[in-house]
Amino acid sequence: MNEEKRLCEYGCGQEAKFFINKKKWCCSSHHSKCKAIRGKNELKNKQLYRDGVRKKTGVAGENHLCWNRGKTKENDERMRKISETLKSKYADGELKGSFCGKHHSEETKRKLSEKTGGIRKGSGRGKHGWYKGYWCDSSWELAWVIYSLDHGVKFERNHQGFEYEFEGKKHKYYPDFILEDGTYVEIKGWMNDKNRAKINQFPNKISIINSSYIRPMLSYSVEKFGESFINEYDNNPYVNSIKIGLTSKKRIICPICGKSFDTYSGKACKECKNIETRKLWPSKQQLKEDILSLSWYEIGLKYNVSRTTPKTWALKYNLSFSRARHKKQIHLCNKCGKTLSHNSKHGFCKSCYLQSKRDKNLNLKTKILNMKETMSWIEIGDSLGVSWEKARAMSRRKT
Repeated sequence: MNEEKRLCEYGCGQEAKFFINKKKWCCSSHHSKCKAIRGKNELKNKQLYRDGVRKKTGVAGENHLCWNRGKTKENDERMRKISETLKSKYADGELKGSFCGKHHSEETKRKLSEKTGGIRKGSGRGKHGWYKGYWCDSSWELAWVIYSLDHGVKFERNHQGFEYEFEGKKHKYYPDFILEDGTYVEIKGWMNDKNRAKINQFPNKISIINSSYIRPMLSYSVEKFGESFINEYDNNPYVNSIKIGLTSKKRIICPICGKSFDTYSGKACKECKNIETRKLWPSKQQLKEDILSLSWYEIGLKYNVSRTTPKTWALKYNLSFSRARHKKQIHLCNKCGKTLSHNSKHGFCKSCYLQSKRDKNLNLKTKILNMKETMSWIEIGDSLGVSWEKARAMSRRKT
């Protein structure tokens, strides 16, 4: 039993498809597109203009009356001049009908219609191009063409449009190909209401190639040309895809082993590249000595790699190492020679560092006190590059 259709709650009587703002069901994605709301707005605007009242545009303020409200050419001089000017222009042929702009010739109209309608090559997002004289708008169409040509299927590219109606408007539908027996072929990966309307209203026999039907044709094309079979396009724009910003792979031959492979920008296959990279590794004994004497960061600097790469080498060589390391690097104080628990950025132990700070403060305090005998606090601050308050505070600092 069919479920009862939900109607638009804005009053147009059509089937509701959208739930707007969790409040009402509507036939369109926004209530302003509903026919009932649009009709109400049109009546409201007509009434405003009929009464001579319209809202100011671009200026904040109250509504104002139209300047020509109640005025005609019989009782107003300005309206009389406008009427005479329009009559003279119509008589001279300068104005024709209600259209006051430029009139296009039939040839210009035809050219404009060709630009704005009909088939436009490359208008979609698929990888498009020419293959043996057939235009393809996507990789699926290319796979179908490759399969059909190799299996003796005779077809042509369709250029005839067929009218169909969708949401109260007329459109034109151009199927992809036409077979020798008159059957039309449409390659479509996904379906929506508009596509269903095209197919349901199509007057002739049509065959829809969806994802399940195209799968063996894609497999055939990949088996014949590889995963990057779109490179088979004539004057292929995707061969140098890395340079023009696309992400299509290309098939090249490895210069080391001669094996063909698909890649974005590589020059050798993965196996050969790994062998060449492994030649740069240190030997197992050398890496073991480095682990015992250097940190991971220092090992990385030694071989011009990151600090995690030596760990990968050690795992490949089956070298056991703990997180605490076999031997820590020893850091000594630059002043007293005491062993540090960790590497200090200033190179001193804590006591030596504090003593150096005290010595520095004492020297600065002595300098300021000597300057105080002949200079003011402002002059002392200027010579030290600080304010006079800070210079005075330095002279009182405990050492």
